[in-house]
Order: sequence, then structure tokens, then C-alpha cells
Amino acid sequence: AALLDTEPNRLGKTFREAFYRHTQGHALFALTDSTVLRNLGVGFAHSLIAYRACLRGLSRVDVDENALSAELDGAWAILAEPIQTVMRRYGLDNPYEQLKALTRGQDIDKEALHGFVRKLDIPEGEKKRLLAMTPASYIGAAANLGEDI
Repeated sequence: AALLDTEPNRLGKTFREAFYRHTQGHALFALTDSTVLRNLGVGFAHSLIAYRACLRGLSRVDVDENALSAELDGAWAILAEPIQTVMRRYGLDNPYEQLKALTRGQDIDKEALHGFVRKLDIPEGEKKRLLAMTPASYIGAAANLGEDI
């Protein structure tokens, strides 16, 4: 547009007339729009390159299933959530506080958690269900949440 305004004779008369007719006298807008579109293409291309690089990198990642299982097997505190839910269902006092006292700042193993469950004043069927859970078998509401996506 600057060339059209400052040095119109450098462009041929036929070109100038056709350009003004095509842009309905708004040459600046036409040139600005083409610059914006060109720059959008650059951003899109860089994004595409980045996505492909990420996918290439992720294809090289492997899960160490043994390490994952070992870490999960040592995370018995995960089961505090279903225990707290059952305690609330049966109206036990301060389920959160009781479990916080058991789990906060210390490693919890299977024996400690099972000892806690055995002392609860809940039906035997619920105790058996809680005692049968392991960190690997408990998924909470994940299945229902996954369906909602």
C-alpha cells in the first residue's frame, strides 16, 4: 500500500487500476489481509512441526511395568479414599480425621491398613470388601468419569 501511495508510477497504470477495482479502493486492507494470512500459515506450520516432534518423542517412551507395579504395591494409602467413603456411609465419626491420623506423614503398609479396617464398626460384608482391595485393584470412580469424557 505504501508503494501505491508514495510511488504509484513504479507500478504500471493498468496494474494500479485493476488493483483498485479488485480491492474496491481499499488497497491497504487487501495487503494487510494477505500479510496476516501469510503469518497465520507460519504459526500453523511451526505448530505442525512441534506436534510431529512430540509424537515422535512419545513413540520412543516405554512404560516400565515392573517399576510401576512395585510403586503401586507400596501405596496402600490410596485405599484411604474408599475406606473414608464407607465410614461416611455408615455414619462413623470424623472419618477424614481418623484416616489423616493414620496416614499423614508416614508410610502405610497392608497390615496397618487392614488393622484399621478390622477395628471399624461397619458390617462384616463391607469389611471383607475393603480388606479384599489392593492399590492395584482400586480404581474408584475412574470408570464412570472416563465414560463421561
